[in-house]
Amino acid sequence: MSRIISHLFKSNILLALSSAVLVLSLRKNPWECIHLGIFIYSVVFFVYGIHRILKWRIKQLSDEWVLWYAKALPIMIPLLIIHLLVAIYIWISEFECIVDPYLIIIVILTMGYMLPNHKFSLRSIPKAKAFIIAAVWTYVIAIFPYQLLLDYPSEPYFFLGFFCYFLHLAILSDIKDVAIDPPVWETFPVFQGVTSSKRLSFVLALLAITFFSLCEELVSGFIVGILYLFGWMLLELVSKKKPIIYDHLLWVLGGLFVVSRLL
Repeated sequence: MSRIISHLFKSNILLALSSAVLVLSLRKNPWECIHLGIFIYSVVFFVYGIHRILKWRIKQLSDEWVLWYAKALPIMIPLLIIHLLVAIYIWISEFECIVDPYLIIIVILTMGYMLPNHKFSLRSIPKAKAFIIAAVWTYVIAIFPYQLLLDYPSEPYFFLGFFCYFLHLAILSDIKDVAIDPPVWETFPVFQGVTSSKRLSFVLALLAITFFSLCEELVSGFIVGILYLFGWMLLELVSKKKPIIYDHLLWVLGGLFVVSRLL
């Protein structure tokens, strides 16, 4: 079972599914926009799959990941093509090829972030990595669905909450990757230390909870936020002997929003 979960994680299937679940959990009737969930799933799977293959080619992954991608590449390439085709089909048939300035900016940020050449990648801009990740994820989870759906949360607190939330996750991921990321990127744990970065991440999580609590369109935002903190601390405790997988925290938040809708 652990091997299956490991494969699902390394292939980005779990991350893509958690993204779709989180988006659908924020709508009153998720079944009416299941196509949006499939689109989000397909896009996240494709983008992260391409990104990690590029990192694999330039040897910017841990040895475990390098070995996994070396074996899985013949399967991953067809899967990436299928997910891209599904995303394009939904984009054309359901969203009528909607393009706006925000989307263009996000696409540019994503492509610039994924560039394998350190000199031209946006990741190489000192102190910028975490903010780029937070901005892109906030658009994918909060702004893009809001542009398409009538009953999706639209308050400024909602967008601010998710920006703080994804910045919180990005800093945690930077701490996990501090031995892999080049020092010239000056990620948070490099320029202010691991301990201070963990404190900042905790403060950002509290800010996210505060904004979620102020958002009237979110069901039980405060309770969800507090339970999320307990879930995060529990994950930290059970992962002391091995590197923590912070992508799993998306499942925690999405699952809590699902439960809050059902109660």
